[in-house]
Amino acid sequence: MYMSDLKVFRIILIFAALFSSACEQRTAPWEAEARDVEATLLWLDDADPIRMAIDDLGSNSIKFYQVCSYSCASVGIGYLNGKRCFPLVEHIPIKGTSDIILSEEHERLMGVAHRFATQYNTEVARFLNDKGVSKCDHGVDWGAARNSLTDFVWSLNRDISKQGHVGAYPVKNKWGQIEPPPV
Repeated sequence: MYMSDLKVFRIILIFAALFSSACEQRTAPWEAEARDVEATLLWLDDADPIRMAIDDLGSNSIKFYQVCSYSCASVGIGYLNGKRCFPLVEHIPIKGTSDIILSEEHERLMGVAHRFATQYNTEVARFLNDKGVSKCDHGVDWGAARNSLTDFVWSLNRDISKQGHVGAYPVKNKWGQIEPPPV
C-alpha cells in the first residue's frame, strides 16, 4: 500500500509540473515589437520642439516632421500647405508612429509625437514665412480652401452622397514652378 501511495504521489507531481508549465505566463508576440517601437519614440519625451526647430534651421537642416497613422501627415501645417507653400522642404515621418497601437505606452507616445510635430512644424513654417521663403501669401490655407470647395460641390446635388471631391494638389509648369490656382 505504501508503494502505490508513492506512485500516485509521483503521478500527481508529474501532472502538476506539466500543468504549471502549460499555464506559464508567456510573452505575446507583439509585446517585443511594442517595446521596440516604444524605445524608438522615447526620445520625444525629452525633446524640445522649438529648440530643435531653431537648431535645425540654424544648421540649414530644414524639414517638417510627419506623424503616421493610416497615412502620414505633416501636422501643424497641413499636407497641402506643406506641399504648395514649401515645395522644397522634406517631410520626414517620425519612426514608430503608426495606426497600429501596440500598447498603452505606445498610445501615449503617439500623442507626444503629435504634439512635438505640431509645435516643430509650426515653428519652422513661421520662420520660413517670416523669411519670405514661402510660395504662398500670408494666411493662405490650402486645406481649408479644398474642404470649402468640396463642401460646395457636395451641396450642389444632395442626392449623391458625398461623391464629389475637389483636388488642390500642386501643379507645375514646364519650368518646374508651381502654378497659382485658377481664379
